[in-house]
Amino acid sequence: MDGFVSETLPPILSGGDVLPATITDAVVTRHKPTLNSGRIDGTLRMLLPESFTINGNTQITSDLFLPGLPTITSSGGSQYGGAVADEGSATPTNYTLTLSGGVNLPGKIHTHVDAIQLPADFPNSVPSPAGTRTVSVSSQSGVANIGNWQTVRDLNVTSSHITIDVPPGNYGTFTVNGNSQLNFTAGTYNFSNTFNLDGSAICRRQVWWPLTSVRISRLIAAPSYPAVTLLRETCA
Repeated sequence: MDGFVSETLPPILSGGDVLPATITDAVVTRHKPTLNSGRIDGTLRMLLPESFTINGNTQITSDLFLPGLPTITSSGGSQYGGAVADEGSATPTNYTLTLSGGVNLPGKIHTHVDAIQLPADFPNSVPSPAGTRTVSVSSQSGVANIGNWQTVRDLNVTSSHITIDVPPGNYGTFTVNGNSQLNFTAGTYNFSNTFNLDGSAICRRQVWWPLTSVRISRLIAAPSYPAVTLLRETCA
C-alpha cells in the first residue's frame, strides 16, 4: 500500500494546488486504499482512478469522493447512501469500486470529482527529526522508560494493549503492532519516514480544539487503515 505523493498528477486530474490547512477530509489518498476492516471517521477522498474494494468489516462514517465516473458494483447485500455527480470531469471511466461482504456505507459516493493537487513540496517539506534515538516498547510499564521525546527519532511498539501519549514533534518512523494505541493531542506531528499500523493498532486524537495536524511521508496500515498520503486532524 503505497502512500508516496512525489509524482505529479496526470493533467486531466489536476486541480488547484491546496495548502494542508485547507484539506478537511479525514483521509486523502493518492492511490487506491486497501480497506478490509477498521473505521474512518469522516470523508475519504481518492485522487487517482484505481479500482479497489471496500469489504464488510470497514466503516466510513461520511462521504466518499472519487474522480471521473467509476463503475460501482455491490454484492452480499452491501449498501450505500446513494451516488452524487459533482461538477468535475466525467472521465476517466475505466475503473471500478466494489462493495462486498455486506458493507453498509451511510454516506454518499461522489463521482465527477476533480482531484485536488497536493502541495508541490510534499512530502519533501516534512521536517526531519532532531532526535537520534530508536525506542522499543514491549509493555505498558516500559512506556515510562521512553524518556525525553525530543530525542526520539523512531518508535517501535512490539506488543499488544499498550497505550502511549505522544507529544507533538518531528519524528522518523513509528511502528505500532497488535491493538496498541497512540494518543495525539493538540499541535503538529511530522513523520519524515514511515508510519506503520499493524493489526488493530490505533492512532487517536485526544482533543478537538486546537486542531491536531499530522503530516506523514508514507503510511502503511493493515488491515485497519488505508494507505494515506495526507492526514488532516489526525488518524481517527
